[in-house]
Amino acid sequence: MKTTNKATSLKLIGSFLTASFIMFGAASCGSDSAQTEETALEEDYAATETVTNRDTDYFSEFDGDADDRWDRDEFNNSLANSGYHEEWDADGDSYFNSNELNTGYFNEFDEDRDGFLSEDEYNELNGDWEREYGNNFQAWDMNKDNVLDTNEFTTGTDQEGIFNNWDTDGDARFSRDEVNNGMFDRWDADSDGYLSNNEYNAIGMNRETVDE
Repeated sequence: MKTTNKATSLKLIGSFLTASFIMFGAASCGSDSAQTEETALEEDYAATETVTNRDTDYFSEFDGDADDRWDRDEFNNSLANSGYHEEWDADGDSYFNSNELNTGYFNEFDEDRDGFLSEDEYNELNGDWEREYGNNFQAWDMNKDNVLDTNEFTTGTDQEGIFNNWDTDGDARFSRDEVNNGMFDRWDADSDGYLSNNEYNAIGMNRETVDE
């Protein structure tokens, strides 16, 4: 499943531009025509708003105690429902080795499926860890071709140790619980033990639920 935050942003931008153009055109017509256009606009924009709120609806679906935030169990339930990272386990042993974890992340953000991460694709992924590790695109692009292949990406994350603290039992592999907990901790920006709707929308699961 390939998803990004861009879909929601583009819908909102498109709705805003559509509203602007229609309202401008309505102002240049007679009052009756303007009223008709504005009424149609309001109905159309309201419908668009419902669509763009899909992420919030998904968040609420797994907010079992309706406190407008997810604890770890609610987060894990959302991952189980979405099937997120199920395809990453290439050898089927119910664990992720370093290569599987890196390849899984890489493929999630390779939007055009060309086998490379452009700088834009990297920057979207890098939102998960930029506050801890900075922007490493240029440093990881060893052959300076302005894209990252899987080897460059895996070498970079391994050198930075981005996933090292996820392996809590030190067995050199990652269980699903370890990956889930690692993702939760990384997205829990204020480290309060919960994911708020804002944290979810900033760098969390909304990119997993927009495009199917």
